[in-house]
Amino acid sequence: DMRAIYYDSTGGIQRLTLMAKGDYNGDGIEDRLLFMENSVEEGSYSTEYFYIITRTVAGGPISLLKEV
Repeated sequence: DMRAIYYDSTGGIQRLTLMAKGDYNGDGIEDRLLFMENSVEEGSYSTEYFYIITRTVAGGPISLLKEV
């Protein structure tokens, strides 16, 4: 399980999890599917997003392909 958890000084929590790898846009370069959870330590706020990130060339900068 590849996961990063970030805490900020206001009680916010972000959990970023690598869910899958694959070539989602058919360009021959492996992409990543990430799951982001946002919440607060003592409250009911929460949001969830999926992101597909990619590179336009192998070894190039990472860019957002799609947010769901």
